[in-house]
Amino acid sequence: MPVIDASSVEKSYGARRVLAGVDLTIHSQDRVGLVGRNGCGKSTLARILAGIEMPDNGR
Repeated sequence: MPVIDASSVEKSYGARRVLAGVDLTIHSQDRVGLVGRNGCGKSTLARILAGIEMPDNGR
């Protein structure tokens, strides 16, 4: 059973889109790392998954 399930997550700041069409499922036994260049949306995705921030679209 998934602990985290995200579907079609999108987030923009003004005209800058940092997340588009993100789909993921994380199960309790999974180990996950977020890797990417600066400004690509890693922290934004983590805040959305933690419920701190709401996505513009998706769930």
